[in-house]
Amino acid sequence: MWATSTVGKGSTFYLQLPYVETDAVPLLATLETRTTTEISLPKTNQNKKTIVKPTVLIVEDNADLRQYMKLSLSDKYDILTAENGQVALDLLTTKQPSPDLILLDLMMPVMDGKVLLQKIKSTDKLRTLPIIVLTAQQTVEVKIETLRIGIDDYLTKPFVEKELLARVDNLIVNAQVRKQPIAETPTEQKEEQLNNLTAADLEWLKMVEEKMLAQIGNSQFKLSDLAHDLHISMRSFQQKIKLLTGQTPKKYQRQILLHEARNILKSGRVQTVSELSYRLGFEDQHYFSGLYKKQFGVTPREELGRLG
Repeated sequence: MWATSTVGKGSTFYLQLPYVETDAVPLLATLETRTTTEISLPKTNQNKKTIVKPTVLIVEDNADLRQYMKLSLSDKYDILTAENGQVALDLLTTKQPSPDLILLDLMMPVMDGKVLLQKIKSTDKLRTLPIIVLTAQQTVEVKIETLRIGIDDYLTKPFVEKELLARVDNLIVNAQVRKQPIAETPTEQKEEQLNNLTAADLEWLKMVEEKMLAQIGNSQFKLSDLAHDLHISMRSFQQKIKLLTGQTPKKYQRQILLHEARNILKSGRVQTVSELSYRLGFEDQHYFSGLYKKQFGVTPREELGRLG
């Protein structure tokens, strides 16, 4: 028995019953001749693998928003909820295994999101968990600061269901990639690095991001130029980016560009998608729009419509 639900449209409930073959006598007649109803259900396949869905922890004090996010994600993910940071921390320290991703509001009673973040980042088994911060603050500075302190992404309230799903999907995929073996890196060293992302690592990523943003629109810029500027080989650059972000340098650069595109859209500095695409160095506007929708769940045109 299960159900599906779409906010604003309604719910559909399903009941699945086993199909039982009978010999000549109809099943109803057979039941009527028995003093006790005994139906032998077909045996289930004990060897069938159970599909385990990734788990998302929603930490949000607003009950309506918490329920909205739960309903939006429950088809693809197992959902845990907490109404404040203390409840979330208790859950994180007792539940095994840890959730695959955390959706975290910053402003909450008892223990706010910032305090919870500090405790997560100071705990070895939790510090690498992907985290999406929920914020009502619109300034670019706040969003960049959020990313700098080790948060993987942010969602600005209010947001739409497609945007929420796209962000969660992307981060969980990236986290799975990050766990994959890195070529020619000893297992012990790799695990130690993954569990000990430092302030220096984040500062290095900040520098990389700033250098990438400074080259927006420069068609001659290559990632090998950036590696040379950082005084490391291209191979070392690729390995370090993948280790710290779970992405190849190219995908990481693309993500930075897309976040910058969103900042430009929200700031009102462009009026059309073609203008935005050109500014970022994308020759194919449709290709750019496809990347944007995959990242944020909405197209740049839809984003402009919402802002307008």
